Amino acid sequence: MHFGRLSTARHLCLLALFLGSSLLTVARSNSKQKTGNECEKGTHSCHKDAICIDTRKSYKCKCKEGYYGNGKICIDDDECIFNNGGCVHDCKNSNGSYICSCKEGFELTIDRHNCIDRNECFENKGGCQHQCVNTLGSYECRCNAGYSLTADGRTCQLLTWCQQRLGCAQLCRTSGQSTVCACREGYFLHPNGKDCIQTCAHGNGGCQHNCTDTSNGPLCSCAPKYILTDDGKTCIASCEVHNGGCERRCTDIKNGTICSCPKGYKLHQDGRSCLDMDECEVDNGGCSHKCENNNGSYECICPNGYKVKVDQKTCEDINECELNTTCDHLCVNTPGNYFCSCYKGYDKYGLTHCADRDECSVNNGGCQHDCINTEGNYYCACPQGKKLHPNKKDCVGANVCLKLESPVETKMSCNIQGMEEVCILTCLKKSKFTSITDLQFATSCGPASNYEWTHDQSNLTLPGCSSSVAAPAITKKVKFEFTARRCRIRRSLKERLRKNITDTLNTEPSFKCNSECNLSSFDMQCDSPTKVVHNGVQLNGYLITVEFSLSRQPSDAKGKKRKCDVECLKNLTEKRLKKTLKVWRKVVNKEEFIIHFDSENFKIKKKSLKSPRGTNLTCESKYMLVGNVCVGCSAGTYYDNVKGLCMPCLPGYYSAAEADGHCLECPDNPVGIGIEGAKSLEECKVLCDPGTYSESGRKPCLPCAIGTYQSEYGRASCIQCGTGLVTQQEGSRAFVNCLPRENCHPGYFYNTSSHRCIECPIGYYQEKPDQNYCVKCPLGTITDFTASMNSSSCKNKQCGGYVGRFQGLIESPNYPGEYPNNVTCTWKIKPDKGRRILVIIPEAVIPKADKCGDSLIMRKSKSPYSRLTYETCETSDSPIAFTARSKRLWVQFKSDMQNTAKGFSIPFVTYNEEYQGLIEDIVKDGRLYSSYQHQSILKDRKLLNALMEVIAQPYIYFKYVNVSKTMIPHSFIKLLTPKVRRFFSTG
Repeated sequence: MHFGRLSTARHLCLLALFLGSSLLTVARSNSKQKTGNECEKGTHSCHKDAICIDTRKSYKCKCKEGYYGNGKICIDDDECIFNNGGCVHDCKNSNGSYICSCKEGFELTIDRHNCIDRNECFENKGGCQHQCVNTLGSYECRCNAGYSLTADGRTCQLLTWCQQRLGCAQLCRTSGQSTVCACREGYFLHPNGKDCIQTCAHGNGGCQHNCTDTSNGPLCSCAPKYILTDDGKTCIASCEVHNGGCERRCTDIKNGTICSCPKGYKLHQDGRSCLDMDECEVDNGGCSHKCENNNGSYECICPNGYKVKVDQKTCEDINECELNTTCDHLCVNTPGNYFCSCYKGYDKYGLTHCADRDECSVNNGGCQHDCINTEGNYYCACPQGKKLHPNKKDCVGANVCLKLESPVETKMSCNIQGMEEVCILTCLKKSKFTSITDLQFATSCGPASNYEWTHDQSNLTLPGCSSSVAAPAITKKVKFEFTARRCRIRRSLKERLRKNITDTLNTEPSFKCNSECNLSSFDMQCDSPTKVVHNGVQLNGYLITVEFSLSRQPSDAKGKKRKCDVECLKNLTEKRLKKTLKVWRKVVNKEEFIIHFDSENFKIKKKSLKSPRGTNLTCESKYMLVGNVCVGCSAGTYYDNVKGLCMPCLPGYYSAAEADGHCLECPDNPVGIGIEGAKSLEECKVLCDPGTYSESGRKPCLPCAIGTYQSEYGRASCIQCGTGLVTQQEGSRAFVNCLPRENCHPGYFYNTSSHRCIECPIGYYQEKPDQNYCVKCPLGTITDFTASMNSSSCKNKQCGGYVGRFQGLIESPNYPGEYPNNVTCTWKIKPDKGRRILVIIPEAVIPKADKCGDSLIMRKSKSPYSRLTYETCETSDSPIAFTARSKRLWVQFKSDMQNTAKGFSIPFVTYNEEYQGLIEDIVKDGRLYSSYQHQSILKDRKLLNALMEVIAQPYIYFKYVNVSKTMIPHSFIKLLTPKVRRFFSTG
């Protein structure tokens, strides 16, 4: 409706109508309770020209199209009042509608508004005797040669003398005694007295739309939104009329309109329609992977685990490990995927989670007697009268001193002194201990130490020796001062100054460094402002203090008559460093030492070069400072840069060289198998192999006897097969060699008492056949059934996610692994006052085959009659976002005893209810879900987290977008930005 053109009477009518509307509303509020189906019953009070719409508790009335009012009163809308109803000729109003009609000689076009010429000559030549010529809005009868029209304008007669002599265009008329030319009705005589000029009364003056009579004849014009063509008579529709007949874009030009198409379309041959262009046909649309054409555009689609870069064409790997929450412990990103692993002593479950492994459930942890599980580890224990073997698994007599193995480059001598056995350890010639300054190390074992070696009681290892001995570098603290106009201390400037001074000391012969001096721990700081003389002018400036460590490396003792040992070389290096400092101090005091800093040259301040008394000794990497000398790590050890100690090679590794920075992997050993501190390839294989044993666990070894087996390396005993079971031969390596009476499938274990295969109980599994144990599930997990065959059957039944104040997560148990059977999870979301809830479901994987045995439901409360927001019992891999239909939300997930699946991880966020309009505008826009790239944002946990933060606080959107344009597609920003800008500009 267009109220701008309404009459005063209509304005008053409308005012009365809306005042009446208010009274009706009050009256209805005082009436009896409505039932909500008045429209169906016909008990409503809507006007006859209104539509009745049932609501939940009542109904509402809406006037039909062509009427206006409040629904209780509806008045016909006279469409002809405004712009003649869009009719180019005549408009006639009717109840609820209107009708366009055309003047004589015209007919309505298909749009029922415009009028075009009707060709009267098609019907019986328009009644003409000879010829019929159609004209705009009318037609003319013409005669054959030698004839002229009669006064009726249709029939023909032989030419009359007046027409021949006077040259009259139409008729002759005798007036008194003279004859003059005359015109038919609808024409008037031209000033030349012969020709006839058409008026608007005949054929609308030859005008298609509007005709105005003038002294020179009809003047044509067009109805609103139409354009007069160059012929001055016909009218064509502008772009304002049905978009000029164009499907998409319309442009007005001088003689009408021209159609065009937006990017992604091409113009059809009809000049009006638009056809989609398949961009994927040319060079795959520029996509690095899959190109998918859509209406008016195209999208580059990436495989799972990849996302489209900002160029919207190239796919790049999603680094799932960027989020600390992806894996409980360790995360390894791979192209298009990732995998999680757990720390030693933990097992993985649910694909990404880790829990304590019960090592004792697997063959008693390999312990000969008792196995005690701990968080992330376990240990073996022995019964009274026994103690642990060095292999930490077997038990030996408690009153026995275990044999010591002599470390590398050492000599060990042991003897009995009373009840004690005493062993003295010394280094071989030219070698030194790597950890102690003493010349020997003593340890004892006997009743006094409860038959434990005294160094073991102090948690010490026997020290090794190394022949790699070197003099240490000598280091002294040094500082000096200089003045500068500016205080600019950047890392790059400091590094350039350090290098500048180092090069000067090492290249200038007077300092006698011989490339052996080095500056480290270099630091600078500006003191309070002071006066500076620059080019003879006193200016404001800064006093800059430079502090560092000056060290000198030891070198050959050239010129010495006797051979200089390590101690001698240390002393010589110290003297050389002091001499360098002495020379440097003299040069500074003469103000002759120039430094280059911040693009300028400066003199070190006179008498400012100082070094406190005392020196520090340092060793190069892989060497330990022992007393006053540097000793390289012994064979079988490596230098740990973090701890700054020589550490023994781990089992399965060895180091044959001294002063080595790393250990090599034993080539043929299983992972983690071998002795600690192996010094050679031979020592990699010193442990007894499976199927054998020895008192020490080292070779030479004996084969396990008939009826026993051993599956581990380095053992001092073998395991009994069990009552009634024997092996075919000595040296058996596994329980299966005990010839059990039944072959057990995975999910079962062999009971050596009953000699039957028994199902693994709930909470246990067995992947391998013919085993005599089941593996316990990681701590806090359980299986759905007995006889489970793999670790993926172990599931955490705890309901996942969290409910925070502004954000939260609803997660099925064990996600992203399969959820367990027969669980019920309930979450309650109660936002603060004035806040509403938005839920985003990236995907929900629930098996449809269950016939809704597994289901997810969201509603206002646990009451089944409360307002429902969302419900599903099948898989949906397309993201969806929605606002809760209630101010609080009760969420429940149930699974039955049938199938299982991945489940869901559903984030939610609460937002201030003043943003309700904006949030609804976003989540209800189909473009949010129609694009693959937009869907990928809702599935990308990192981007989704960022989006949730913005929804919680929409006013930070523009700040977020400015720093996140490299994270999200341009089309997504293009979708959201106008909505956010419009909301805040009108708020």
